[in-house]
This record gives sequence, structure tokens and C-alpha cells, in this order.
Amino acid sequence: MASQKTLFGERLLDITSDVVRDFVKRYDTPRIYVFFSGGKDSAASLASVVYAGDSVVKRVHVVYNTLVGNTHSINVKQSRKILESLGFTEFETIDSPPYVRVTAAIHRGVRVLHIRARSRHGEDFWQSVKRWGIPVKLASGHRWCYNEFKEKHWDRLPATNSYRYVVVGVKITDSHWRRKRWQGSINNVKAFRMKSRGRTDIAISPILRLTSEQVWWLLEEAGLKQHLGSYEMCGDSLNCTFCPFRSTSKQLRVLRCALRIGNGPEIARRAQQALQSLRTTKDTLTRRKANEWLQQIQHVLLEK
Repeated sequence: MASQKTLFGERLLDITSDVVRDFVKRYDTPRIYVFFSGGKDSAASLASVVYAGDSVVKRVHVVYNTLVGNTHSINVKQSRKILESLGFTEFETIDSPPYVRVTAAIHRGVRVLHIRARSRHGEDFWQSVKRWGIPVKLASGHRWCYNEFKEKHWDRLPATNSYRYVVVGVKITDSHWRRKRWQGSINNVKAFRMKSRGRTDIAISPILRLTSEQVWWLLEEAGLKQHLGSYEMCGDSLNCTFCPFRSTSKQLRVLRCALRIGNGPEIARRAQQALQSLRTTKDTLTRRKANEWLQQIQHVLLEK
């Protein structure tokens, strides 16, 4: 039998849950939001919260966004299994916008809020692609898909005295931008001041300094690895079936898995309609990515 993998002689789950306990003890906030995507990193952070104990869990509201038109049904099923395994058995699903539904759900005490997100115009992902083109990074480091399908909904989560306390699944090994954004964090905690909104987010990532390999160790300790089958099947969580920042080879692997099962055929149909309209756009990046995705879809659908 293989020996238990540890870091400095401790289980990773014990280390990360201690980080969460210290966070809650320091700020003693009555409400904590855990942003969850159904992927391995957010699952690891949520497990760290749960293993921090009942005094922490009773404050938690899990917020799970799916992007209408781009999130695969595999991700939804996987997310439910993870949440149920961690003791979250009651869900409420809302369609947003209107954004007021997000605020109302939290005030009702909803513990797991599944937001079926659309853009500010009420459009799904592919209608938004027609409007704005393929999502690319902004100067802030965010993409329009993040702003429209996640952040605009999260902005409606009630704050406590102008502060909002959130748990995320971010690793500084993910990208240079994330290392820079979390530079200066102390005990995996960083304050993000939203000047235009008059609010400060106090954010913690229990897994901030872990590697991807260590995250998988933690998930195994928490008994969650078995529920993350989308990675073995498709190499991804499928919260976004299409993502412009995947490598060409990884995106093709995702599509080979995703487009033939569940709501995959419908995603493929919607994608083809939107991407065809971008083939003559003046934006070079959008045109090139649209043609690439169309070729990948065609390749997958023609494979036997």
C-alpha cells in the first residue's frame, strides 16, 4: 500500500483547512462566499473550507456559475456530486439577469446558489460572441466572458459593512498574471478594493501556493478525486467547453470528448452558427480563432 503523501509531515488538507480557520478567526465574518466552478482547484478550496469545521461551514454560501451555451452538462453533474460529497445537498438554481435574483437568494439563506448566467443583454455565450467577438483579455486581466457571466452576477452578492469575504481556487503557478495579482498576499489572503463599487473583497485561496500535483493529492485526501472524471475523459472541467486560452491540441481533446455526449451536440450547433458570422470580421485574432474552432468542430463531427 502506498504511503500517504505529506508536505513537511502534514496532510495537505490539514494545512489548507488551518489556513481557512485562521482566516475566519481573524475576520469573524458572518458570511463567506465560496466561488466554485466544478473544477479541481475550486473543489480543493471548497474541501479546505469544509474540513475547517462546522463553525466555518455554517457561514458558507457556495456560488456556482454556469455559462449558458458554453458549460457542458458533464460539469453540472460533476459539480453536484462534489457538493453532495462535501455535505451540500440543497441547491437553488436561478437564471440571471435580472441580477436582483442573486441578492434575493442569498438573503433567503440559500447555501448553494447555481447561477445560470447570461450577459447583461440576456444573451447566452454564443449570442455574446456574435456581439463582442472571441473573448480576449482586457487591460485588467479579465475577459468579457468573465465580466459578463461571472463578475456582474457576483457584484450583487451582499457585502458586510462594505466588505465581502470570498474563497477562491487560485494558484500562483497558473499564470504570470495571477502571480502578479496576488503579489504581497499574506497567509494566502489578499484585499482587492473595488473603488467604482465602494467595496473591498477580502479574498483567500487556500491552495494559492500549491502545484497542480499537490492539488490532486489534496483531492484524494478529501475523497473527491473520483468525482472529477471530466479530467480523465476530456482533460478539463468543462465549465467552459470552448476557451480561447487553451492550446489547440488541448481544445481539440476537449471537443472530441464533449461534443458527442450530453448537451455537446447543441453546443456544437450554437457554436457553428456564431463562428460562421465571424469569419469575415476585421479583427484578425477573432477571425483566426473562429476559423480554428470551426475546423476543430468539423473535424470532430466527421470522426467516426
